[in-house]
Amino acid sequence: MTTKLILGDRINLPAFIGGIIFLYILFRGEAWWIIKGLGENPSFYASVAPYNIDITILGKPVYVPIIEYIVLSGYISMLWVGISTIIASIIPRKKLSTYLLGYKPILMAFGFLISIYMGVTIAETYVGITIPVIGESTLYMEIDTQYGPINVYTPSKAYFTSSYLIVLIASILIIIGKVIQTKYLKKMERT
Repeated sequence: MTTKLILGDRINLPAFIGGIIFLYILFRGEAWWIIKGLGENPSFYASVAPYNIDITILGKPVYVPIIEYIVLSGYISMLWVGISTIIASIIPRKKLSTYLLGYKPILMAFGFLISIYMGVTIAETYVGITIPVIGESTLYMEIDTQYGPINVYTPSKAYFTSSYLIVLIASILIIIGKVIQTKYLKKMERT
């Protein structure tokens, strides 16, 4: 089974496909998670991926300086994972390939999920709004003014995109490639 997935002792097929998918998703540039206000003129919109964070409230972009650095580090990490995985997949006979193939892709995918959950929880704590991670809900906020409180209700929808699901699949392919690579090199050492 192992040798069937390493074609002609030259390419680790699952890892190669996973690396190509990672680069494809990166250069496609689509969000992994989206939350938006519903209606004709949505009051807010946020699309988030490790390499792109876009937030608008009342039609105006939200600028937070640290977002630029988060996006840059996410872009570099995705690029590194894609390139190193492809390199590792085309040198299956080298021990270096097992070091280049790692668990970083799956850690990125689950780390993103955890980051979204933490971000939503922090926003709830500081702003006092219950924000969904997945699904539709009505956001409620009470704003105190000198004339009395104003109640704001905003229907919203949050969801993970197909790009996120594709990254999960690519991460699993890369892990399969790592397992195959490790077994392949052990088999080569015995012969």
